Amino acid sequence: MEDSTLTHVRGYEEDPAGLWAHLASLYADSGVGAAVRLLREFAAVKYRGGVDDMAKVMGRIRSIADELEQNHEDRPSDNQIIAIMLNSVSGNPDFKDPITTLENSKEPLTINDVEIALIRRARNIKDDGNASSGGVTGIDDGHLASAMMTTRTIIRCSNCQHIGHLIQDCFREGGGKEGQYPQWYLDLRKKKDEEETAMAATAVKSYAF
Repeated sequence: MEDSTLTHVRGYEEDPAGLWAHLASLYADSGVGAAVRLLREFAAVKYRGGVDDMAKVMGRIRSIADELEQNHEDRPSDNQIIAIMLNSVSGNPDFKDPITTLENSKEPLTINDVEIALIRRARNIKDDGNASSGGVTGIDDGHLASAMMTTRTIIRCSNCQHIGHLIQDCFREGGGKEGQYPQWYLDLRKKKDEEETAMAATAVKSYAF
């Protein structure tokens, strides 16, 4: 092992398990790197106008938030998601007034409120641009509903506080399907266990030499 690594090993000569846990906390790909990359991508989502579909942009923000929760148990708060949604259009002058209105709202904002407002604004801008060639000005409820179909409705479990299911379908302790783990969860746990076992063997082998 390199001298820089040996510095962290001292004190664990008789404790291989403790050595592995300590080295893993320092060097292992425990998912922190992936979470950081997702958070950077989360903050960088932008609506560029033109051919961009606002509903898809909003859907991407929700999707990253969902992935942070499912894979890293680190879901951004609703206010953080709203802030990212507003930030995604902050560089577009056409959204200056809607942003100001939303930020100055005296009523509590919800993710859906912000998403609907931004989709409506984007569609109205696009329709206004097509008005001279026969486009329909404004956006009706039917078009808005269609746009919202590209995003997911937030469903949160009152038992585990994770999204995507209700308590009757929750497989965690206290849920209606406690212990009935879905295949994706079993696969994820198996993969993590295999990675931890392989890294532990590597760390112990390296230490032995």
